[in-house]
Amino acid sequence: MAQLSILQTPLTFPPKRFLLIVWMATLAVSLYGFLVTLIGGEVVYVWMGIGMIAVWQLWTIRWVQVDNEGIRVKNVFQRGRQLRWEEVTRVHEEEVRLNKGAYAILRLANSGTGSGRRAVKIDITSDLKGFDTLRDIVHQAVPKDNPEDAVPQ
Repeated sequence: MAQLSILQTPLTFPPKRFLLIVWMATLAVSLYGFLVTLIGGEVVYVWMGIGMIAVWQLWTIRWVQVDNEGIRVKNVFQRGRQLRWEEVTRVHEEEVRLNKGAYAILRLANSGTGSGRRAVKIDITSDLKGFDTLRDIVHQAVPKDNPEDAVPQ
């Protein structure tokens, strides 16, 4: 891990603020609509559906923190996963083409073999501030001893 000795303090990569604002506003509007139409009949189910979609979207928005030891991801509700750099056995990067550009997904995983260890998978998407810097840090941090574990360039 000599390559990451420059990371003396942990770096945090937050999601883009626009996503948080949109989904929190959607949740607030759905709660208001639910309360206003509580005695209205079937419309309540529409507001419940919109609220569940907003909560699901908030659940998937993640903050990523990296340091010398590993990588951690947490969502708004402080639920998350972590991987130590030496535990990462697979890094896969893919790019999804959209209408106006590309959307990158960086997938990290460990094998989960060993004394009771579970397999951990972390997906990091390009909707983070500083995603390119994060991608470079991951490429530097993952050990490349085994050719099949190497990060694709």
